[in-house]
Amino acid sequence: MRARTGMPYSQRWRNWSRIADVCRDGRRSVERAAIKCFNLLNPNFYVTWYWTRTGT
Repeated sequence: MRARTGMPYSQRWRNWSRIADVCRDGRRSVERAAIKCFNLLNPNFYVTWYWTRTGT
């Protein structure tokens, strides 16, 4: 006999993964917008940002 409270685990996990995908996409678009703005101000910014992200 299964408990009635809450959703099945798989359903809950699917919802959380969807939320995580949305958050990841949102963060990526914010980063892209920030890069675009900084590139207008400082062309060297993208290079430094890329270096810090890749760790080289």
